[in-house]
Amino acid sequence: MFESYAQNYEDLYLWRCFGDKKEGTYIDAGASEPSKWSPSYAFYLAGWKGILVEPIPERIKEIKALRPNDILIEAALSSDKSASHTTFYRSSGRGGTSTIVEERGQQMQGRNSQTPTIMVPLTTLSSICEQHLGKAAGYDFLKLDIEGAELMALQGADLAKWRPGLIQVEAPEKKDDDLDMFLSGQGYLNAHYDGVNRYYVTEANRHMTAILQRPISHHDDFARVDAMNSPLKNMAHMDNDWAMSLGNAAIKAVASLSGETLAQIYVAGMPGHALQEKVDRTKMISAYRRVFGKKPSAEVVDLYMKKEMNFLELVTALVKSDEYLERRGRSIASF
Repeated sequence: MFESYAQNYEDLYLWRCFGDKKEGTYIDAGASEPSKWSPSYAFYLAGWKGILVEPIPERIKEIKALRPNDILIEAALSSDKSASHTTFYRSSGRGGTSTIVEERGQQMQGRNSQTPTIMVPLTTLSSICEQHLGKAAGYDFLKLDIEGAELMALQGADLAKWRPGLIQVEAPEKKDDDLDMFLSGQGYLNAHYDGVNRYYVTEANRHMTAILQRPISHHDDFARVDAMNSPLKNMAHMDNDWAMSLGNAAIKAVASLSGETLAQIYVAGMPGHALQEKVDRTKMISAYRRVFGKKPSAEVVDLYMKKEMNFLELVTALVKSDEYLERRGRSIASF
């Protein structure tokens, strides 16, 4: 059975086309999460060689931890080899809609004046291929999910020299005349639109059009990993034993960890700017849920709102609270 990690079955579509290959190469630009909702993770597990392109610092740390065998390019993509850095507009949460496209970034700032920006390195797909693929060659697939910068990235790809057999582009619209025209001029066919992504194939891979357009069904023999729920909660989850062992080890380790270290564990993966934001009632409730797994009482909210703290300071205060210490002590004594 195929395990699908992608958000909209992108990896299942790709597996239909390439799953019979024991070895292959992919480039995943805008890689974001190393496993959750990743179209390339199933291929990583299958032993393929991959290149991931990702500029968000928190996601970079996660990728390094979970996908050590992939090549990681810590940059955004451009069409211009002479450009070295650009402004990166960082979206809230996990940063999934972050962009280097100025118009989109300004729209983001219009909705939230606190939208942070950072400077990130720039590179081109052709430069990546020159360095990591060596001589001119084809590779299996290119995935692009870079929030409006897809055409610019493709213009810097030198597709005549380094040629992916299939290009998957996240796109909110079924048709993009500029993108279609550019890729048509490079010899690519618009093979399929799945409601979220467009799939382009080379003439040599024209047969993949029918494969991509076939509706997904039980005949594909797959399971969605994100539908399995937490391995701690789902006793039937294939990783339940591992998760229970890890959970028990973590509880035992709590005995010797400082409040500051525990706080860092609870906020792992959050962007630095979010940790420094002043806490309002909504953020107070979010922090309490993060630490205790439940909604706080009104009295608890009022108590902590009397103190002016940022998010990290609040989480640190919560893990040093009498309530937390009581739970900590009881859990340790239970072993």
